[in-house]
Amino acid sequence: MPTPAAPIDELSSAAHAARLEAEHLWAGRTRLSAWTAHRLDDGTIALSAEVHARYAPKVLASFTANAYSYFEGRPGQPGDRLPALDVSVPGREACVWRTGGVWVELWHPTVPAPVERPEARPAGSVRPPRRGLPGARLPFGRRSKTTTP
Repeated sequence: MPTPAAPIDELSSAAHAARLEAEHLWAGRTRLSAWTAHRLDDGTIALSAEVHARYAPKVLASFTANAYSYFEGRPGQPGDRLPALDVSVPGREACVWRTGGVWVELWHPTVPAPVERPEARPAGSVRPPRRGLPGARLPFGRRSKTTTP
């Protein structure tokens, strides 16, 4: 369970470096909210910012794929993790990674999909057309020949 938010300016240089790196990777995409910082139960720092975008799921997935290639060949500290999409917190989707011993999370709220209900029809609402009315079938087939006397 994270502790209450810590002031961002009181964090270690590793936390500031992780925040600046995340902002550099995110540059030019969409706006981020103000960063929040928490100290986790194991003592590590977790930085978090909300993504403000019209198509946030698509933007976040694209960012995750591109950021992965940035971190792939880079040396890191033991325990560092590559960016991955995380949906473990109900109501939000996040891109989470660990760099320099600091957890970084960019997230957006998810909206539950509307429940589609099948349209109910009252019993007997579909009736076959009646003869003699428009749309009714003719009493004989199209190709029948009539004989004239």
